[in-house]
Amino acid sequence: MVVGIAVALGVSSTRPAEPSPAAADPRVEQRLNARIEQVTQRERALARRAGQLAAREQDLARREEDVERRAAEAEAAAAAEPEPAPEPEPEPQPEPEPVPQPTRPAGRWTLQALEALTRERSGARTSSEQQDEWSTYLFFLREHADADGALPPAFDQLVNDVFGPLPRDD
Repeated sequence: MVVGIAVALGVSSTRPAEPSPAAADPRVEQRLNARIEQVTQRERALARRAGQLAAREQDLARREEDVERRAAEAEAAAAAEPEPAPEPEPEPQPEPEPVPQPTRPAGRWTLQALEALTRERSGARTSSEQQDEWSTYLFFLREHADADGALPPAFDQLVNDVFGPLPRDD
């Protein structure tokens, strides 16, 4: 046993010592320093890009909040704004008052009465063209008159327009 301990001590003392940092190869040191510099530059670039990314994420988050806020404001404005009242229906146009029909004589217009009235109006007060017009109308109205010379009520307006207001014998 004593021998084993002695051998162990001997073996342990014969181990090579670790190289000291000062005794390292200078080329290895240069390569190591170059690698460290490259890693440092990459880490700085990565940190710079991470900062830019964080700034963009914050900008995006701010924009999203802005859009959501505007959407909420638009919804609130739409909800607060009452729907436009339906336009009231236009008032119906008042029906035009019927043109007053001349009161018909008790026995309607007759050709004999019209001829007598036109003869009374003839003379210096009316032109010959007017007298010819009346005669022409009387001639054509004969086709529509009854056997007793009475004109149908449909001709009342025509008689009023052509012969003018005529005195009536009621």
